[in-house]
Amino acid sequence: PEPPGDPAAALPGVLGLVGAMHVALRAPADNEPLFRNAANFHSINMQVVCDRRGHITNVVAKFPGSCANATVLENSALARLMEGSRSEGVWLLGDGSYPLKPWLLTPIAGPRGAAELRYNALHSRTLAPLRRTLGLLRRRFRCLAGGGLQYSP
Repeated sequence: PEPPGDPAAALPGVLGLVGAMHVALRAPADNEPLFRNAANFHSINMQVVCDRRGHITNVVAKFPGSCANATVLENSALARLMEGSRSEGVWLLGDGSYPLKPWLLTPIAGPRGAAELRYNALHSRTLAPLRRTLGLLRRRFRCLAGGGLQYSP
């Protein structure tokens, strides 16, 4: 079922909202550079997928912090499932850190014209439950908010 509210306030056909967050770790003894992310701390790049209600439906937490969000997605079972799907009119929605794919909608970089601006606004509103869910995770589990897990991978 669709979440309550105005159905025009979200993109139709969206199966899931995909995003990522870096979970800080102690510096590992082995392969240390692999775990250093672009923000210069050691982490695991954790992919989270949720539905339009913000309920988590999939998590991948095994890639080192140096891996780009797109790399994590491309090497996930979810990407293989979507690549093999013959369904039309259904998509995942991701932010600009992901490449546009037939099954993955991303915002338009440098939108030109009213239609592209409207699409980006609708995309952003549709992606909002994912942003809320990631924020809730960080607030509930403080170690995800930058405190860092005292574990090495």
